[in-house]
Amino acid sequence: MCVQRARELAASVNLRDLSSVSPRIQPGRVFRSSQAYGVPARVYHVDLLPTSVSLRILWELPRAIKAKVLWAAARRKHPEPIVAGAVADPAVMGYLKLYNILLENAQGQVADALRLCADRGNLPLLVHCIHGKDRTGLVAMLLLLLCGVERQAVVCDYALSEVLLRESREKRELLGLQEHLTTDQAGVMESTISHIDSKYGSALNYLRMIGLTPAELAAIAQGLLVGLRDGSGTLLTGVLHCAEDELASTKELAGALLPAPLAVVGCYGPAGSSMLQRTDAGGIAAAYPAAADGQSSSSGDSSSVQFSVKKGSSLVPAQPRLLPLGEACTPGGLLRRLVDGYTPVRCTAELVLSASGVVGGSGLAAAFQELEEQLCGPASFYIVSSLSSAAAESSSGAGGSAALAAAQHALPGLGPFSVLGASWDRVPVLRAYERTAPSNGNGNGNGNGNGCSAPQLSWAPGAATLRHASLCLDVLVYVPRDMPAAEAVGAVVRPAVRRQLRALRADAEEAAAAGAALMIPNQPPLRALHFLPPGWPHHLTQIYPLPLPAIESDEEALLPRRKALHRLLGLPLNRPLLRVANACDFDGAGGANSAAVAAALAAGGTGGKPRLSNVHVGLPPPPVKGSVHVVQGSYDYYHYMQDKFDDSGWGCAYRSLQTLCSWYARQHYTSRAPPSHREIQAALVQIGDKEPSFIGSKQWIGAIELGFVLDTLLGVTHKVLTVQSGDDMPSLAREIAHHFDTQGTPIMIGGGVLAYTLLGIAFDESSGAAAFLILDPHYTGAEELKKVQGSWVAWKQPGDKAAAGGDLFVSGSFYNLLCPQRPMTV
Repeated sequence: MCVQRARELAASVNLRDLSSVSPRIQPGRVFRSSQAYGVPARVYHVDLLPTSVSLRILWELPRAIKAKVLWAAARRKHPEPIVAGAVADPAVMGYLKLYNILLENAQGQVADALRLCADRGNLPLLVHCIHGKDRTGLVAMLLLLLCGVERQAVVCDYALSEVLLRESREKRELLGLQEHLTTDQAGVMESTISHIDSKYGSALNYLRMIGLTPAELAAIAQGLLVGLRDGSGTLLTGVLHCAEDELASTKELAGALLPAPLAVVGCYGPAGSSMLQRTDAGGIAAAYPAAADGQSSSSGDSSSVQFSVKKGSSLVPAQPRLLPLGEACTPGGLLRRLVDGYTPVRCTAELVLSASGVVGGSGLAAAFQELEEQLCGPASFYIVSSLSSAAAESSSGAGGSAALAAAQHALPGLGPFSVLGASWDRVPVLRAYERTAPSNGNGNGNGNGNGCSAPQLSWAPGAATLRHASLCLDVLVYVPRDMPAAEAVGAVVRPAVRRQLRALRADAEEAAAAGAALMIPNQPPLRALHFLPPGWPHHLTQIYPLPLPAIESDEEALLPRRKALHRLLGLPLNRPLLRVANACDFDGAGGANSAAVAAALAAGGTGGKPRLSNVHVGLPPPPVKGSVHVVQGSYDYYHYMQDKFDDSGWGCAYRSLQTLCSWYARQHYTSRAPPSHREIQAALVQIGDKEPSFIGSKQWIGAIELGFVLDTLLGVTHKVLTVQSGDDMPSLAREIAHHFDTQGTPIMIGGGVLAYTLLGIAFDESSGAAAFLILDPHYTGAEELKKVQGSWVAWKQPGDKAAAGGDLFVSGSFYNLLCPQRPMTV
């Protein structure tokens, strides 16, 4: 594959400007094509197939194919057609496996290709290989995803290559073009992106892992720079992807999204663009370095971006600190500089705002202004309410001002929060109060200012419709470890509370306007939640109009908002990372819904013990040589006799379904706990599959019924694989391996006599031997891993006995394998 300066491109096949995929790519910057015949340009060679990678591909091919390749090489004939045909055949290797090999074994070459795109001096740029489909497709995919292009648009761009190549083949524009290059393979790119998302979290995380610096990543797209300012300068921590016309709204959103002291610290974009001039005074501008046409320009390091500081109307060259985030973060993903130098502090309040008057008019605005004055004005003060149980009791009890004063004394204003033992594991929670005159017994204050009260919120300018807005304030800030608490409240906490109140006001006004159009007097609570998505080294705060606990329909209503956030933050568009269930749980306060689901998953084990999870971890290797493909993510082991319910002899499929549902809950695709046996039966009756008498019975169910339940309760689609005899199970090995590589969900095996859960497969392509990682729901014992591993969860081969007795797969009995699909949503 080559990346070269693009000038005259008319001679190329499968040619297009990447700006045709999305307006996020500037026109005339990056092109892709097949071999560029006759293009007079300087060529930068970035080969994704060095000898080591070519040998790796050859090693993965069957023995017979290897022999043909060696025979051709010995006779000095080109072996490429043999390898290409084998790679294209899914039964032998398939493009998905090829792309995964390139992503894992050609990481240095992939990084070099993206670095060339980051160097403004190389633009316009042409990315091409022989046919412009596979190696070029991988680089184009990573570049497009990095720029925030929608996943479906990236897949469509990949599929377009096959359309264009088919036309070229029919016109004989590319001699020797093999037929397999023109077949429909759009699902391959979809699966490749899913593999990147499941293993690395996102394309952005993958590029960080292979060595691209924040500066190089920032140079490829345009938007806002996020960073941490302290006495020694500015540390860049991330970027927000946005177009120039979205700059003002994105800055406003970032004010509530980023915990202080993290903030927008500048802009990035092409050199000379107006985007850079939009940088605030004192902020950083990161620009692609302009180079004269035909002149050499360095690439491959952070010098491919020119940094400046905005002073007045001028941009003065400067250099912020750039740290590889992988080395600068804790194992939990937090920026180490934050963990070492700051203390997290929260300020929470649950309020009901009552406003009358015209919706969106002075009533709601005035009520928020009053609230802001009470929480952030000079008469407000804050106490620690939940770091210790004593303080929590004092602030919420009936002791009045004396109790509040006692709680206040627990935090000396001249001392830092650390004097209370505050840390990243014990986050202090502040409550806001307003200092008022204490009552003299008849409801009138004496005016000495020694009393205090919680905020009282009401606003009634005249006779009008009364509307209520529930506000769940939850502010998270990072306070310098040695900063006195009193100073931190004034300098950090109060401004952050003010920013969140203004964000809440914007959402409340929007919700009120929508409610007025629908004649709805009250709206769902506005709730601030904190997240720590992969690839971001600090928390992010988002406001959702959601009740707590939320239900699936509430989450689905926010899908457009979450998609916009995923694009802004560079997160994958097929993984739920910003749902309520993903919210951080600070001592059960931040993500109560997530905590409730986790508690429901863990509870119910036999003997009153917590349920076991991920029981396959730590097993000996499979007895079959070859490739191993296992479940991705976490699950819980559901088996007979759990939940104080005797289903021995008939509930194995129910338990397998519960294990499948636990996988979706653990990966935050749903906020509901796995259904009970009765709920499963009720769902089948509801859709008309069973009679009402089925509820409460001990009737068996199979893979097809499980698929109905998954669709009804979770909205999950599925595929079914079938064999007519247990002896034929190894014939499904390639399809099962593909499922675990692309979907990663557990599989339910139904049919024969017993039902199982399948967690993985080991497959030797040369011999056809296969071993199945079986999770057996027929276990009735205690929640003890030693008793389970090796028997009730174990690698099994056809002909082995089941842990419960009898043949694992019965000869002559048909089997259905229910393969649940991973939802492609956020």
